[in-house]
Amino acid sequence: MSYITHLNWFKSTLSNKALVERLKNISFVITDVDGSLTDGTVHFDADGEGDRMYSPQDGYAIRLAIESNIQVAFLSGNAGASIVSRARKLRIPDELIVLGAKDKRVSVQKLQSITGFTSKQTLVFGDDCLDAAVKEADSDIFFAMPSNGIFYLQPIADCVSPANAGAGSALRHILDLILYVQGKHIAQHLIQKALETSYEKKGTDSYSFASAA
Repeated sequence: MSYITHLNWFKSTLSNKALVERLKNISFVITDVDGSLTDGTVHFDADGEGDRMYSPQDGYAIRLAIESNIQVAFLSGNAGASIVSRARKLRIPDELIVLGAKDKRVSVQKLQSITGFTSKQTLVFGDDCLDAAVKEADSDIFFAMPSNGIFYLQPIADCVSPANAGAGSALRHILDLILYVQGKHIAQHLIQKALETSYEKKGTDSYSFASAA
């Protein structure tokens, strides 16, 4: 049951006080696109232009983050008009949309220079080697991954989302967590209520819920 899985992940993550303190400092989120905001598949039309499927829940969380003064950037090793269109729809400035990046370590430094954010204020969300290389080069950067990110890179991640990329809305969970620990979430009271809820398994797919109080 996804509710239980995600609730337990949220509770477990909040119990890591050192990690929570780091998340309180995050003001800049740099996210990969293919395999991080999508399931990694790209559809091509007759002209060869790639089309991508994005999660509306990820999009909503990105908008919430931006409205809460957390800057968001797109950093992709690929290129495509659909990436630019998606970023602009979410009100991400053009200077924070970086496509065709071959060395994301250099690109992250340039984005930090543009925004003025330090490494301790920066979170990079990605699923593959180019993304993990950023963390290996700068341990102060917070590195997060979707649950279906490359398995041998997950051990170096500071946090792994409980959800898959794309339709699973992996980034949404990370942004929910950041906004909550910073006291900025639009559903702050609802998240708190969920955290205070206990549950008891009654059968294969049946649960009863009650206030922990």
